[in-house]
Amino acid sequence: IVLIAPNLEILDFNPVASKYAKLTFQREMIQGQSMLDFTLPSSKENFLKNFNRALSGETVDVELELPYQKNLKLWWRVSYNPIYDVDNNIIGISFTASNIDQRKRLEEKVSFIANSIPFTTVFEYEENTKGERKFTFISKGVFDIFGYTADEVYQNADVIWASLEMDDLNKILEIKN
Repeated sequence: IVLIAPNLEILDFNPVASKYAKLTFQREMIQGQSMLDFTLPSSKENFLKNFNRALSGETVDVELELPYQKNLKLWWRVSYNPIYDVDNNIIGISFTASNIDQRKRLEEKVSFIANSIPFTTVFEYEENTKGERKFTFISKGVFDIFGYTADEVYQNADVIWASLEMDDLNKILEIKN
């Protein structure tokens, strides 16, 4: 976790962020430095875009594969969350990164298997606290069964939820819980 001021100054950070900085950038993270000093050159444009979206009040979550150490890349879930003062003004951003490499590698294996078997749909979804659902993985078989491409389902999960029979939907929700 790194707390960042609107001018990109590092306000505070936890020990995990400090360790990541040492391993990836070979230098200490210090309060007052620019967060851009700890952003990979290939990621700066996207970092700034997502940072600015968070400064406008939006919570941004992205999954990306980044170099971690020499010749090693890991998948991360990165979140940019606005920080508000008591008057509801945005005073900075909470930047968090979670290692999701193991999950992503398993998803790649499942995807390969699922897409090798015709007329089979394998999927994974997330549901937020508002009850909104989004698919995090869906195999190509979704087109054979439902007539929608995986990209269409990623954009609008409701097309699949509306097509499921109530018994099937209840079974899916039981498995997820």
